[in-house]
Amino acid sequence: MQRGAVGTMPSSDMTWVYVEVMRLVEQGQTSEAWRLFSIALPLIRYELQPGLGVSAVKINLVAEGVLASARVRQPTSTVDAAGHDELKVLRELVAAEKRA
Repeated sequence: MQRGAVGTMPSSDMTWVYVEVMRLVEQGQTSEAWRLFSIALPLIRYELQPGLGVSAVKINLVAEGVLASARVRQPTSTVDAAGHDELKVLRELVAAEKRA
């Protein structure tokens, strides 16, 4: 945003993060915006993995009770059991900020 971006095309599982980052930047609280963005960044990067992003997002939406199934269609790959564990840790880090 500081270099001219006016929006983003975020994933639907962390909308509140993007809204809060934008609000903080608009209020001139750039350090706080960077802090929150930095906490969410590992999860954002996980979701940007080619072939796994949709699966990761769906797993997160199932964990939030938004979707009933994380099933994906080909050619998307399904996140494995270790990935489920990694996503849980990353979700918890981001969720802790929502509660704070």
